[in-house]
Order: sequence, then structure tokens, then C-alpha cells
Amino acid sequence: MKQARIATFFLSFLALLVIINAIYIGHIAKNFSKSIDLIDTRDAESAAKEYKMLYEKFKRYERYISITVSHDDLTNIGNCFSEIIGAAEAGMAGSIKTIESRLKDSLGHLGRLSGINIDSII
Repeated sequence: MKQARIATFFLSFLALLVIINAIYIGHIAKNFSKSIDLIDTRDAESAAKEYKMLYEKFKRYERYISITVSHDDLTNIGNCFSEIIGAAEAGMAGSIKTIESRLKDSLGHLGRLSGINIDSII
């Protein structure tokens, strides 16, 4: 009987950790998407600086996120950040919007897959 209680405790504890992790990563993805929306792309030079700062912030979270999320998803987000920084430094306003859309989609995908839903289970 004691073993059943211990097993139930650990199962409940792990389920709680999974739920907290899913909520936290979803929150991180939404915050990054909102931050990207706030960047003014009309001034490419200042946009490049802001994208660099945002990417540095993302790299700090990446270590934690990489524990539970596919490496390919994180690589895709990193590639999008590199592309958008390069496009902003080159002053390519049209490319910035396109890459920004892909970056926000990748962040949304990260949030969906880290959540508790059928997509993340299968």
C-alpha cells in the first residue's frame, strides 16, 4: 500500500511538472511573438539591433527549452533569427516582413508542440 502511494505521488508530481513546463514554454513563445510585433521595421538599422537583442534573450531561454522540445524546432527558430538580422542589416524591408512571418510561425509551432494537445502527443 505504501508503494502505491509513493507511485501515485511521483506520477502526480511528474504530471504537474509537465503541465508547468507546457504553460511556461507557451508563455515564452507568445512573449517573443509579441516582442517581434513591437519592432519597427521601417528603420532597418534599429530593427537589426532589436532583433539581435531579442535573439540573445532567446538564446538564454533556449537551454531550458531544449530539454523538452525538438532540436529541429529550435534550429529553425535560430535560422530565422539569423536571416532576419541579416536582412535588417542589409536594409531589405521586404525580406524582413517575410522572415518575420516565418519566425512568428516557428514560435507559434513551438508553443503548440510544447502544449498538452493531440499534436504534441503524436
